[in-house]
Amino acid sequence: MFVTDLITRELPPNRWLVEEPLIYERYMHVKQIPQDMINAVIADYRGIEFIKNFDRDVIGYRITINKNFSTDLASVPRVMRAVFNVNGRTRKPATLHDFLYHHAKLSRAFCDNEFLHAMETCAVNRIESAAMYAGVRAGGWKTYNKYRKQRRSPSCGL
Repeated sequence: MFVTDLITRELPPNRWLVEEPLIYERYMHVKQIPQDMINAVIADYRGIEFIKNFDRDVIGYRITINKNFSTDLASVPRVMRAVFNVNGRTRKPATLHDFLYHHAKLSRAFCDNEFLHAMETCAVNRIESAAMYAGVRAGGWKTYNKYRKQRRSPSCGL
């Protein structure tokens, strides 16, 4: 679930700048924590940390999307924008997904599954969630690989 609001400023064309940190938290049974997330915390990835809980079998993780992160929200093809509103309930999940892809250290499947879960917590319609999830699974590889390649570049600076 998101514990803060998404505050953005539009940067034409089709870009938004996060103006205040956006924080996403998720809790689950210790045995269900994805290996990707464990690796991310161990490697001290910027913006990802574990959260302790009172129940010893439940643990959480927090992903903080910092101020000045640039997002296109949902990369919905122009033809589909009449059906999918990029400024609707998918704003936060899409920003989270862009952030996870941008850092490209977590697996693409993890990023896409977290996007789906975030849409569920934001009460995005099931049909819209399923369609957007199918879209990122089918076409997200191109963007993910672009960021992954940039991460390997010595001049990347991330």
